[in-house]
Amino acid sequence: MRLDASSLADMSAIHPDQVLRTLGLHAADSADAPTGGMSGSTLTRAVTDDGAPVIVKVSGFNSDAARDQAYRELAVYTEIAPEQAIPTPRLIADHRATTWTAIALAWHDPAPPAPAWSADEWSVFARALGRLHRDVRRVPAIFHRKRSTPTDPQGGLKSFAERLWHGPGDPERIRTVLNDLELLEGGARSGPVSFVHGDCHIGNVLTADRQFMLVDWQSARVGPSAADLAFTFTRAVPTGAAIPRDHTIAAYCDEVGVDVARTDQQITAHQILTLVRQYPEYAGFLDQVEVDRLRNELDELLGRWRSGGGRGSLTR
Repeated sequence: MRLDASSLADMSAIHPDQVLRTLGLHAADSADAPTGGMSGSTLTRAVTDDGAPVIVKVSGFNSDAARDQAYRELAVYTEIAPEQAIPTPRLIADHRATTWTAIALAWHDPAPPAPAWSADEWSVFARALGRLHRDVRRVPAIFHRKRSTPTDPQGGLKSFAERLWHGPGDPERIRTVLNDLELLEGGARSGPVSFVHGDCHIGNVLTADRQFMLVDWQSARVGPSAADLAFTFTRAVPTGAAIPRDHTIAAYCDEVGVDVARTDQQITAHQILTLVRQYPEYAGFLDQVEVDRLRNELDELLGRWRSGGGRGSLTR
């Protein structure tokens, strides 16, 4: 069901009942929403006329970037999913207003937390990602536009990285990454480019009939294929999950038809760059155990990078 657009001047004035009426839905008996998976938006449980459960996501525009993200997600469901198979819930209804969007998706359960995943589940998920990267070819122009990225307020990657990496041995870790930055960037860009989710982690995964589906497509774009699996690995590390990395990468490569060793190096480069360029922004949300797990992961990744031929100027 596609609805005509209307506008409301202030997202905060939108009442859930109004959104549900606009979408042709009804409030559920339980107003509980799932935790995680659709960050930065308002979630409401609802039901269709025949009682089928749905989850309603309302995304407001408090910035140009937020508008771009909401439109990307809407386009996934209204322009890509109707024509191409992607691992995501079925769209029940949608609404595009001047200052917000709303989508209603068929209800599915959140996936188990990363530490509970079996090797088989990692393999099934990797193959789902492989099919996404392999099969989706026709995408609207919005997904080819680069997303705006905030500049480092501290000035310089080193000072930014030190927000997180300021423990024993961290200055040397930062230095070795910065010394090899060009090669790492080249390694991350060296693989195939495809339609990617862009914020791929287990908090954005739902499950149904032993299959996995992704939600929260606001960061979707055309970009390096290896980045999705790399980010999934990296986000799972602080949880203490035992990730069967080699097994998972092999399943992914088999699905896509790409070289395992080369893909491993591409994923490794993406992970190293993520830990230095992205994770420091969230240092305040990590406890010491989680930081130590990430530090151990960074050391292992640097070892993989060297042993895989990406040595460049990297030294220990």
